[in-house]
This record gives sequence, C-alpha cells and structure tokens, in this order.
Amino acid sequence: MRSSKIPHTDPVSYEHGITHWFRCTEVGCRYRYSLASGYFKFREGEPIESEESLRGFCPTHREPLYISEYDSQSGIATWRCPVAGCETHKKSRQG
Repeated sequence: MRSSKIPHTDPVSYEHGITHWFRCTEVGCRYRYSLASGYFKFREGEPIESEESLRGFCPTHREPLYISEYDSQSGIATWRCPVAGCETHKKSRQG
C-alpha cells in the first residue's frame, strides 16, 4: 500500500477536504483505504464508490479494518485494526 493525499469528497460522510488514504500498488487496482471510511473505489474523474463488501470494523476501537495480507492462491485475506498495538484480526475469503 502506498500513502497519498488528495482533495475529494469522502464517500461516507460526503465532507469536502483533503483525505489521507492508502492505495494498492498493483497496476490498475482502483481500491483505496482511508482511516475515516475504510475501502472505496477511486479512478480520476469518476465518482468515488463506497465498497460495502470490504467493510469491517474493530469491535474494540470501531475503526475500519484493513487488509494486511492477501494470499492470491487461496483467496484468503487477513484483516487488522489500524490502531497501534491492537491484536484484532480476522481472515476471510475474497473474490
């Protein structure tokens, strides 16, 4: 994941501003992750789409989980809480 900042409207709160988000480094991947909204799809010049199927929250901190590992052979993703020191994680099949 690569960190970036862009001016846009948040896909969940619809607030305008500059949001810090992370993007996949795979060529052509449209998925982005923000601490405020979790996962969404983004392509320059198109509306931002919230990605409900990639939404999970830490039961302790109520922060959106992020995919920390993905096994492309099995399709299993490992999700983690973004709060430092939090041990919350889960695994799920993607795709």
